[in-house]
Amino acid sequence: SANVNHEFEVTENSVSEIKDRLKTIYSERTNKMKKQQLTLLVKHGIRKANEYAIKTETDVTRFIEAKLVLGNALEKNKAYKNILHNKKLTGAQKINKIEELMLFQD
Repeated sequence: SANVNHEFEVTENSVSEIKDRLKTIYSERTNKMKKQQLTLLVKHGIRKANEYAIKTETDVTRFIEAKLVLGNALEKNKAYKNILHNKKLTGAQKINKIEELMLFQD
């Protein structure tokens, strides 16, 4: 059985799957972006997520969704930063907390 905590492998396939998902859920935002911008967002997001120990495909995708919605605030805003840099939290816990926080932001 596959170890769930292994580093998420970035394949062309996974990048396009995440892009398709973003285009479906966040069509208004993604329609304004150039194709290249979206690809960069996804590739950069995967790399960033791994730096924060966010490893599974699901959690990496959720991280990228948060990045799409929040932009730079995700890594600049103190509340989000504290979550991302908290070594006691698993990747899934980080994403859960970030999503909770997003619900209460305007």
